[in-house]
Amino acid sequence: PRGLSIESTLDRVALWNNGMTGMAVTEYVAVARADQLAPLLVVEALRMSIACKDIGEDAFARELAVVRNELRARHRSSDSSDALDALLELAYGKGHPYGRRPIGDDGELASLTRQDACAFLRDHYASDRAVMVVTGAVDPDRVRGLVARFFAKVPARTRRMPPVGRLVERRHRDRRQGGGFHRAPPH
Repeated sequence: PRGLSIESTLDRVALWNNGMTGMAVTEYVAVARADQLAPLLVVEALRMSIACKDIGEDAFARELAVVRNELRARHRSSDSSDALDALLELAYGKGHPYGRRPIGDDGELASLTRQDACAFLRDHYASDRAVMVVTGAVDPDRVRGLVARFFAKVPARTRRMPPVGRLVERRHRDRRQGGGFHRAPPH
């Protein structure tokens, strides 16, 4: 809002905030007082509106350095990192998107370009994939009105649809686990 960055706005209005990336989701969480709902919704609408033209080389390099530092710190502090890598590859196979940690490794991150990040943003981050949860002492009608007001300005984006997973049956050797169906990630 008013020329402030997402980060500076969150620092000003949120009591706590963080971003996390998992196998198939990126989560942004902000905790704030109810009277800060409007600026938080503005932040989320801005986040969904970001396009490659909004990310300069300096900002990209700075954020990439943060991610690389987090990866190195996590890998140093956990003996289980190598075990997780081996388990994912064994479970899904080498080359499968889920056969590796979503963050990749330091070598992959070092070779990442702004154009790579822009392609990923274009192909995967779109408002039709977003889920927003608002909890606390807020009026639901006010929340709906603010969401309609701020998110109406979020531009629709054409994105490449990922291949649809196939339905597979897994039979477990342990009868206590039974058999079952689940949606397998696309190969």
